[in-house]
Amino acid sequence: MMRLFWIIGISSTIGFGCAPTNKDDRTITVADIDTENPPILTLDKDLHDFGKIAQGEKVMHTFKFENTGKSNLILSSVTAGCGCTVPKNWPKHPIAPGETGEITIEYTGTGNGAIRKSLSILANTRPATTLAHIKVHVAGPESE
Repeated sequence: MMRLFWIIGISSTIGFGCAPTNKDDRTITVADIDTENPPILTLDKDLHDFGKIAQGEKVMHTFKFENTGKSNLILSSVTAGCGCTVPKNWPKHPIAPGETGEITIEYTGTGNGAIRKSLSILANTRPATTLAHIKVHVAGPESE
């Protein structure tokens, strides 16, 4: 029964989550879910502060993580809520327990003032989605 619960939960998250932002997104199957010993995606930090940047400036950051669980970690997709934050690279292969990986994102300064954005990492974890965040102060003509 518990296994069915997690299968339905993962399926619902995949089916109703954000539209994939990369053609390399991977669908998680029942075989990828270990309900007894799930993988755990542990970010080295879940918030990165870019500081002050200019409007239109592009900056990149790489979030580092480790699989601190007991089964292989599989990232299905990495998405952002807007087009100004773009996931550029993440592992497309299973990450074994104890192994590390990186997720690189690019942010383009839009708007003015303090900005905070979220990045959703969908994987075969419990819960299925892990969030990472960026914050930045965009200096435009009105906020300098």
